[in-house]
Amino acid sequence: MMRLINHGSDQKSCCSFSRPSRHIFCPDCHDDDYGCLSPIIRRLVGPSDALPFLSSFSKLSEGTEMAGYKDPQWKFLLAGSDTEPHALLSSDGLLDGAVVKVNLDDSNFGLGMVLVDPKHRGKGYAKALIRSAMETKPGKDQRCVLAICTALGQPVYRKLGFQDSGTITSMSSTASDVLNSNPPRRPVDLSVMPGKECSQEQLDTLARLDGNATGRNRKGRIELLVKASYAEEDGSRSTVAFVGNKSAAVARQDCVGGPLIVGPVVGEEEDVPAMVWALVRKHFEGNEECAKDVIVQMMVVNHSSLVSMLEVEGMKLGGSLPSMTSDGESVYNKGDGSYWAMMHPSLG
Repeated sequence: MMRLINHGSDQKSCCSFSRPSRHIFCPDCHDDDYGCLSPIIRRLVGPSDALPFLSSFSKLSEGTEMAGYKDPQWKFLLAGSDTEPHALLSSDGLLDGAVVKVNLDDSNFGLGMVLVDPKHRGKGYAKALIRSAMETKPGKDQRCVLAICTALGQPVYRKLGFQDSGTITSMSSTASDVLNSNPPRRPVDLSVMPGKECSQEQLDTLARLDGNATGRNRKGRIELLVKASYAEEDGSRSTVAFVGNKSAAVARQDCVGGPLIVGPVVGEEEDVPAMVWALVRKHFEGNEECAKDVIVQMMVVNHSSLVSMLEVEGMKLGGSLPSMTSDGESVYNKGDGSYWAMMHPSLG
């Protein structure tokens, strides 16, 4: 049982009492078995807990390497029941730091969006947040996975024993370049539609293909992604492509003018370029002027051959970053190898 320092009394020693379910520990305390109430790391359980802090998460992003993350991007991440943010609250109620824990399945959880206000860096806040999020129930054997790890975070994770387990390669293009280029060979059974028009059968097919590729059941998150109702007031919407029942891909735009993220992409490699081009064309169909300044982004998972294919079609190669896990095995070690592009840096 964790103990909390009772700052509301004159008592000098720590008083032992039951830990509140959402209060973890404070990085200012030197003993990991103790914690204090200000500042405090709070566990936010589900959208009802997390979304009231939406503007605080966006504000925290502003001074970090994730400055492009505004309310719509945070809404997509926090609106799912699979995420559990751990937030370091300052005495004035603002966020001094945060990490998002992703509950993937019974044997895996992920970490992402480890952010600390620059004025508090060097105080051990990031490490404290990570250790808070890595707490698991007694007797529960889970490994921790990082779908992608930034250069800033890698030294911290290596000190905690994490190992490289794959390579994530960023690919991009402007939407207008895609619209003005010759499309790749189109499979005869390629179909593409707005996400809101997907039938339940199509949603089930997408969830099945994603499950085969990742080794996880992400049906709830897939439905949230496809329906894209999490930030409708900002213009969130998605487009979905299928090649028969063997390949599928989703393109997500969180807000008007925001990047078009292509992922997840699952199924057969040869279908990927055609699905990507079809998604972009359908997404901006009848509204091509809005595509002019939009960036199309993909995060390719471990597949150098696909990177080469996309380069041939005109996409530009960005940087590469490692995925990392606590055991050195692939993030998707239960998948069948058909996971081509990630949905989200934190969600995998």
